[in-house]
Amino acid sequence: MNDKEFKELVKIAAEKLKDESVFLLLKADEGYQKDSKDEGNAEDAFNRLDLTEEQRAVCQHLLDYRDKVDLGSDGGRIDGAYWGYGI
Repeated sequence: MNDKEFKELVKIAAEKLKDESVFLLLKADEGYQKDSKDEGNAEDAFNRLDLTEEQRAVCQHLLDYRDKVDLGSDGGRIDGAYWGYGI
């Protein structure tokens, strides 16, 4: 095995470890678990609403926009965890 192959294997192993570690951190985070469950319940309730196609499209656009700009709890936890591995 040459140096280039070794470096690639180390890089792959580090990425796998990082992904698994972030998953374990989120799995142990009670706040994240509650937020995740609440979000799932809200999405189920939204999907059960009797909306017209236009109403559903407007609501979905709003939700997509909020997801894009929201730096709140879920995205912040994940981004922060990945950022922490970068330093």
